[in-house]
Order: sequence, then structure tokens, then C-alpha cells
Amino acid sequence: MAKISEEIKVIPHNGRKDSGTWDSIRKEWINQIDGTAVPDKYVWLKQKINISDEALAEAYIKTDYSKLSNDDFERVLKKYSLFKYMDENGLLEV
Repeated sequence: MAKISEEIKVIPHNGRKDSGTWDSIRKEWINQIDGTAVPDKYVWLKQKINISDEALAEAYIKTDYSKLSNDDFERVLKKYSLFKYMDENGLLEV
């Protein structure tokens, strides 16, 4: 399934616009909802929950850690470090 962020283009002074592939994303989502898509426990999950169960999808969807690399880890640490520095020094826009 295509990533949504790749499907939307930001046009200055005009906002976010679909780059023409929304129909394929919509069809894939509908196929997943109605059960006709190939099951993928990393993308979509149908789970019956009870009143005492967790209501967040993250509690049931599997995470594929094999797609993560050391570069991903370093990038997130750098972004977080920059955020903390800017926050502590009043450099973030409110």
C-alpha cells in the first residue's frame, strides 16, 4: 500500500493537493475493510474487542522491526535532541 505522505503535494498558497493516486489508496482501504484484501497484520487488523480491552489499534497491530536501521535510530535521536534544545531555549514557535 502506498504511503499517504507521498501521495499529497503541498502547493504554496494553494494548500495540500492529491497527486492523482487517492483512488488507488481508497480502493485498498475499502478492500481491507470489506475483507477482500490479502490479510497483512502489519497494515490492517480486524479485532473484536470487549469493554475491558485496549481500544487503540497499536495494541493489536504487529510492528515489523526488520525495516528499521541504525540510521533510522540516529535520525530520530538527532531530531529529538534538536527539539529538546530548541524547547529549552525558547526557540520553538508557539
